Amino acid sequence: MILPAIGLLLWIAVLFVVFVLGGSLWVLSRIITWLMDLAPGISGRRAPLKATPSPAPVSAGPGRAVPARAQAHGPAPSHGPAPARATSHSQGSPGLWPKWTPSHRRYKDEELSLWQDQFDALASHRFSG
Repeated sequence: MILPAIGLLLWIAVLFVVFVLGGSLWVLSRIITWLMDLAPGISGRRAPLKATPSPAPVSAGPGRAVPARAQAHGPAPSHGPAPARATSHSQGSPGLWPKWTPSHRRYKDEELSLWQDQFDALASHRFSG
């Protein structure tokens, strides 16, 4: 009774030590990478570029502000409605409906009948005995 308990406690202690060592190594690696980011000359990496603040909005009239970006590029081009496409679902174009061909429908019908036969066989076997 005592020996299995001691073995279990030793196993838990070993797992705890592994967990503490792994956590310590993880924290140490995070500190090292953080220090390397602070001192780019030491690691040989370039410092990350800082984001530039967006320009102040330019007034476009009384009580209305338009961002300078929208003013520089002009208004967005207006596109007309999309051209109408033929929507013949019975025929179907090969690009839009590639799998709904007569051969695919036959395949699906055969597969469905096979599944139905298997289900009926299971259902009749279950209720017969």
